Amino acid sequence: MPLENFDMNFRPDMPYNDLPPLPPAADVESRPILKACIEARVALAQLKVAGDLIPNQTVLINTIPILEVRNFTTTLYPDIGNRQSFVRPTNRDINLIVPARKWVAIIGETGCGKSVFLQSVLRIPLRGLKPDQQTFGHYNQRGELEESSVVRWNFKGEQVENILSAEYSRAALAAVRQRHVFYIPQNSMSALNDYHNLEIELRRRLALSRMQGQMNGDVTVAALLDQAPIPNMKRPDLTFSGYSGGMKQLTYVQLLNLVKPDLVVLDEPTTAVDVLNERLFFRHLREQAQTRDFSVLLITHNMDIIRSHFAADDLVYVMYKGVIVEKGPQSEIFAHPIHPYTQSLVKSFPSLDREMTITQQNLLANIEYNLLNHSNLIENLTL
Repeated sequence: MPLENFDMNFRPDMPYNDLPPLPPAADVESRPILKACIEARVALAQLKVAGDLIPNQTVLINTIPILEVRNFTTTLYPDIGNRQSFVRPTNRDINLIVPARKWVAIIGETGCGKSVFLQSVLRIPLRGLKPDQQTFGHYNQRGELEESSVVRWNFKGEQVENILSAEYSRAALAAVRQRHVFYIPQNSMSALNDYHNLEIELRRRLALSRMQGQMNGDVTVAALLDQAPIPNMKRPDLTFSGYSGGMKQLTYVQLLNLVKPDLVVLDEPTTAVDVLNERLFFRHLREQAQTRDFSVLLITHNMDIIRSHFAADDLVYVMYKGVIVEKGPQSEIFAHPIHPYTQSLVKSFPSLDREMTITQQNLLANIEYNLLNHSNLIENLTL
């Protein structure tokens, strides 16, 4: 592939449709072009991530977001007495907003720092770490703070200017969080008491919601039991020790009905749920968000959830190795991914429109043969 066929003058501010297509990586002569194309996409993605306005979307700068994160960097130190400068931050230079009554997702592979970021901006203690084993902001080699991180909460009638500031105690922040945030943790399956059943847990959470002033109107335990998505969940003799992982995750749908949050935060909420109940889960969540005016912040590694259950104008942030590499409306992330990592995520889906691999062709050919000849599918299935 001759070099003269490509324009090497890439600009970070060019729109995505002006970027040339990526040449095949196998072509040795095209590798410099491939490198330049990738660099241009990374630069454009960084430009869009740095901006406050999402392309093709009316997220106004003068709209006060319910959660605002600026220059967020956090570092975890396993050894308190040995804070070397070479310890790599878990999250770096993250800017994120969650507008009121909006759905926002952070997507990325397992281990990229999504849950650490989420728990940090909610000031939920990280399991196994003491408070002085985590720092926020940029520090130099002498251990001096050079740039602060800012996390601002703007809940209805209650604002916290910077939750990372030393003037706010963990207890005070926890009280604010309990009044305004409903959180489904990643380990939700182990967060329920095995000796409780659904009715006991609902009554316990109902009393807690009344005490915190977070109760959702005049809901009753009996009405919530009737709405349980799986009939076995209504049995008084079945405790959580007898629940499957999916049933435990669906329990949080019922608990959400008890409260009136400003923000619902979900960390991989349906990992153990089948696709039918997953669809019901997000349909119920969408209906509740529209009628009760709360925002949703979702953490997931499952692109299919974003594609199937997010609206075209919902916001998506892509995280890679602790950094937000791309952001935009759901429709733009799927139709015009810019960063190479986002492109690889989107292309990970099998598609009827994409050219099939030899393995996929052999698989379909075997299935077609077995159906036509009424053969045993298992015995004759070869790849």
